[in-house]
Amino acid sequence: DIYTEVGFKVVVVIQHPGIWVTGLFCLALLLGTSVGTLWAWSANSSDTKLMVALGKAEEITTLLSHKLDVALLPLIAMQDWVTYWPAFRDLSRQVGQRGEPGSAPAENGPRAATHRNMTGVLDAGAVDLFHAIAADIRLQKGLKDLILNIQLAPMGVKALIDPVFDSSTCSDGTVLTQDNRRNIGLDLVKDAGSITIAKATLRASGVVTTGPLLRPKTYMVTKGLEKPENVSTFVARLPINLPGQSLRLQGKEYGCWGWVTVVLNWDKLLDVVGVYTRFEREGLLFELLR
Repeated sequence: DIYTEVGFKVVVVIQHPGIWVTGLFCLALLLGTSVGTLWAWSANSSDTKLMVALGKAEEITTLLSHKLDVALLPLIAMQDWVTYWPAFRDLSRQVGQRGEPGSAPAENGPRAATHRNMTGVLDAGAVDLFHAIAADIRLQKGLKDLILNIQLAPMGVKALIDPVFDSSTCSDGTVLTQDNRRNIGLDLVKDAGSITIAKATLRASGVVTTGPLLRPKTYMVTKGLEKPENVSTFVARLPINLPGQSLRLQGKEYGCWGWVTVVLNWDKLLDVVGVYTRFEREGLLFELLR
């Protein structure tokens, strides 16, 4: 599913017959505001238990919404870099519309219809600067372990991803490995599985999100000697609308340079907020829905 705002429902079940507590919140992303509403129903249960459940649901919604706001701020940072830095703005010209003279050519072989060959297409200075900025953002306090990667998609093509390949030890001792090499050059406005996401992003005035979802073999986490497991991701995209830019999708022109993407480690986000431990301490069960 694709969302132009982030909304989750926290369903909390007290381990006592008859009490269900639901918390619903929507995030006004990147605006520094989070709106929360809660409702509860009880029967044959104590008011104390009910108040504990309500308080815990409200506490979790506030913490989770705040952490998401912070984790997605890099979208604004990268949007500003593209808007005001000529070397980044020019990336859309270097990639170009598929099939036009001087544009990045299609890959040879079976991926020709969905991927561009990005070899030697982008300005080397802009590439180096992107990786330096993205790496610095990812390693900032409060963001490390949460942000899996940052991407730029000029003309809707995944031209830059940081990191492309990485295997690093997280703060909890687990080893996270990600391999984005096969995603470089993916033309999101031509790939059948990505067109819906691309269209939603081009039409949006703000952040577009997908997830949580799994990307088998792309993001894997290993705990000690255990078998590697897939990592759940939460993906956010922000269109970069600039004067003089034109991106074509299914015959329609959009005044858009492309977009910036941030991929979050959803499992780590829930762990950092303490969703599981906070409910367990109170003897509560919960379900997080979208």
